[in-house]
Amino acid sequence: MGVSCGGALRRFRDLLVEEQGVTGTEYALVAWLIAIALIVALLFAGGSVATLWTNLGNCVASFGTSCSL
Repeated sequence: MGVSCGGALRRFRDLLVEEQGVTGTEYALVAWLIAIALIVALLFAGGSVATLWTNLGNCVASFGTSCSL
């Protein structure tokens, strides 16, 4: 009871032709690219973002005094 090579190739071809499978693959690819872009952006801007949040926290803690971000 093995799987024939022709049957496997036919199923693979059907997956390539099927529109729903392509749409799901496209969504997964877009999500993957967005995740990679966010990771790269955080790696390059991580220090300045951390400084911004620290300064913002200090401004909130010292509410009522002058504060500049």
